[in-house]
Amino acid sequence: MQLKQLRSFLALAKRGTFTRAAREVELSQPAVSQHVEELEREIGAPLVIRSRPTVELTDLGQELRRHAEHVFESLEEAHLAMREKRGTRHGVLRVGHTSSHRDAALAAAAAVMDGFPEVRIVLEELLAPRLEARLRSHHLDLGLRGYVGRLPPTKRRLAHEVLGRSPYPLVVNAEHPLAKATDTVALSALVSEPFALKRSRRPRPEGVDEFFKRERFKPKVAVEASAVVDILALVRAKSELVTIIAVPAPHLSDLHGLALVPLSDAPVQTSVLLWPAPELRSEAAKAFQTALRQCFRVGASRHPARPVRSARL
Repeated sequence: MQLKQLRSFLALAKRGTFTRAAREVELSQPAVSQHVEELEREIGAPLVIRSRPTVELTDLGQELRRHAEHVFESLEEAHLAMREKRGTRHGVLRVGHTSSHRDAALAAAAAVMDGFPEVRIVLEELLAPRLEARLRSHHLDLGLRGYVGRLPPTKRRLAHEVLGRSPYPLVVNAEHPLAKATDTVALSALVSEPFALKRSRRPRPEGVDEFFKRERFKPKVAVEASAVVDILALVRAKSELVTIIAVPAPHLSDLHGLALVPLSDAPVQTSVLLWPAPELRSEAAKAFQTALRQCFRVGASRHPARPVRSARL
């Protein structure tokens, strides 16, 4: 039996359909089906009942599931032990982050470099589902991302720490009339404003898409981009554009020429640090965690309560 086959089988047992299992292990549906069929040929008996809407395990499938879970628990213990034995001053620290948390990750990495010059830090910018998948497979030591409107669900294989919360601001060019606002801006005041928005393949629960839907507001979308920094650059370049985007309190990007305006009833992003459970064992990872805490404390104290022209956070 191969680990990739067992991983696909466990995902199927957990999710109940080949489509959901494929999404979890980041493979195609035929690949997951092939892995399960290979296991069944090797064992010589069916492991799943396919004739129902949700796949169910046979008695042999239930038995294999117990053994497979034990295999991956042992592997996880081995990963943790190897990271601990690797030493506190050497090795590699791998950190994943979403685009809105790029600058917080960079700031923390710079702090770790000072204290651990022998540690090589690898930063990866990823979409949130991909980030969590790489954490669960131990390809990453730490992950930094935001959740909107809710805390991360409790996951047996991932631990987390909440770093801070910040409402989505309205971001405008410093020359825009709204930059001079002295009070919170209502969404209804933006009905004729052209928006630059973050592009998403599907609406995210409690994200900006759902915020517009809940408020029954249809934005006038002028341009879409896939990265936060690109949207900020567009708003800086075109004085008529506005955007509503996740800007965490310690966001260190160059906000020169932009203004952050409080928006009434705006979505709130919770910034979260994730890592493979149960605990951080690498001293470099602990130092990264400490640097992030400081970054968010300082950022929260500097985060403007009123719009700031030519702001640099």
